[in-house]
Parts: sequence; C-alpha cells; structure tokens
Amino acid sequence: MSSHKEPLAREHLGYQLIYNLKDAPLGRRTLVQRTGLTESVVRTELEKLEAQKFVNFAKAGTTLTHKARETFAALFTCLAQIEELELHELKLDHCNRAALIRSGADGLRTWLLRDLAVREGASGTIFLTRCEKYLSLLEEDRPLAAQNPHDARVIERTFPSTKIGDLLVIVFAANRADAGAGLWRVIAEIIPVFERSFS
Repeated sequence: MSSHKEPLAREHLGYQLIYNLKDAPLGRRTLVQRTGLTESVVRTELEKLEAQKFVNFAKAGTTLTHKARETFAALFTCLAQIEELELHELKLDHCNRAALIRSGADGLRTWLLRDLAVREGASGTIFLTRCEKYLSLLEEDRPLAAQNPHDARVIERTFPSTKIGDLLVIVFAANRADAGAGLWRVIAEIIPVFERSFS
C-alpha cells in the first residue's frame, strides 16, 4: 500500500469523474452512462468537486479547472486506459472494468487492494503485469497465455500499449457500477493523489 493518507469513504468516486472529464466537457447524463453511477451520485460528487474548485459548470457541460489539472496530473499520467473486457477463462463475475496503470506493479499488497475492491461491491480482482515477453499474473512469473490463451489474446488486443512493469487491474462484480467502484477504489490506493487534493 502506498504511504499516503487513505482517502475518506467514497471520495474515489470524484476521482472517477475527474478522469472522465479530462478530455472534454461532459454533461451529467454522459457521466452516468460512462461510469455506471446513478444520476444522484454523480450530481452529489460534482457538487463536492465544485466546492473544492476542481470543476466548473457550463451549458456545454462540466469542465475541469486548472487546479484540478495540476492536482490530478499523476492520475492523467499514470492511468493509461480503462476498458471492459470480454473474458471467458478468467471471468469471475458478470461485469468487469479493467485499468492499465503505468509502472504500477512494484510493491503492491494485492490482498489489501482486493479487500478494498470487495468493500465497494466487487466479487473479485485480478492483477497482471507486463514481463519482458508476456503478460503474467502479478503473483506468478509465467505467461498468462499458457493457461488462459483466449483471455490473454483479448487483454493484449485491448491493451496493446503495455510496457514492462505496467500493471493491469481487472475488477469483477455482478453489475457495472460495482465493478467500476471497486476499480476506482483500487486506483485511488495505487495512485496517491488524495493526500494533496481531498484532505
């Protein structure tokens, strides 16, 4: 676990909204569709972010402020991609959300991160890393494709830009919202922005 102060309950939801707003202004309904969160949760979290001067509201949608772009620079740099995967062999539940985190594989307490995801409604979490020639489960040093060839191909196609030492986190849940909440709770623990922004 990183050494920063743990974020307060559910503030990782704000993290998720900020990441979704990084490229363009978005309306609440679009944020609901992208995140799987309810409209009331999105509205409440956006109001919290506005109070902290991280977002501005306009007719074109919600935009990030300069303060947010500076504060969350680590998030925008380290979090390379978020996707849903069509897995078969590794599938732990109906829905999943997966993230590619640059150089994030060192020194993780995966048992703790799995527990944090479960507290958000996830049913399971898989951690993968890019070795020199292949993807591997973080706890093992053997090619993922040796036992899970279909899913290894799906992951490689979905995340073609993985580099040695990168971390892939896949969180599973019965529904998209819980998979997303679990993933973002793990991301919030790995990329320590909260100490500077939400404390």
